[in-house]
Amino acid sequence: MAGDMKTRDATASIIRTIAGGLLDLVYPRHCADCGVSLHQTSDLFLCASCWSLIPDVPEDACPRCARRGRFSRADSCPFCEKRSFGFDAAVAAAAYDGPGGVLVHVLKAERRSRAAEPMAERLCRTVEAQGAFQPQLVVPVPLHRTRRSERGFNQSELIAQRMARRLDVGISKGNLVRIRRTPDQKRLSVTQREENVKGAFAVRRPAEFAGKEIVVVDDVMTSGATLSECARMLKRAGAARVLAAAFARA
Repeated sequence: MAGDMKTRDATASIIRTIAGGLLDLVYPRHCADCGVSLHQTSDLFLCASCWSLIPDVPEDACPRCARRGRFSRADSCPFCEKRSFGFDAAVAAAAYDGPGGVLVHVLKAERRSRAAEPMAERLCRTVEAQGAFQPQLVVPVPLHRTRRSERGFNQSELIAQRMARRLDVGISKGNLVRIRRTPDQKRLSVTQREENVKGAFAVRRPAEFAGKEIVVVDDVMTSGATLSECARMLKRAGAARVLAAAFARA
């Protein structure tokens, strides 16, 4: 029986190798950032050089808002020290300016869902490096139902699903909901972003979150307003602590 399984596994591996080679001939794969050929590599999106620009566990990041840089204070940075957040801490796996932002584009704009896997892997490493935080539940930032219908998927949910598997915890979908469709935030100031998302989220079943340490997940964190408002709702529902986790930090 064991021999048969090994034979089937070996056969499947050969088939995957042949299929991958044929696909490379018909649809040559290139690094989504620098464009170098990915022929005969296992990665589908970035070359080794571009991956090296996304550290396994980022250092020199503000523990309150995940902004990169060397700061004089250990507990905050000049960009967030006068702000109030709903989450207890924040982490990000990559800077948006660079390969990190490219992967976000591949997932969200090019609709290549498999990009969520390496993104979740890197973000999990960053979350696990927060030794004092023990996640019990993963919650994706929800899209409004009309926006999800237009896009066909929620990119944050794709990342969160894979993170939950890797962290071996549950995922909550459909409990934290976006009850108001908010205008695009790209051209808004920090204050305007905070006002824009205020009251945009609600919790349907508070008991699911009560007493738990929760990771709330988004693809990109810019001002932190969206993740903060989500965290406030989770805390209002009784969550013990909330860690904001974004793959890329703008």
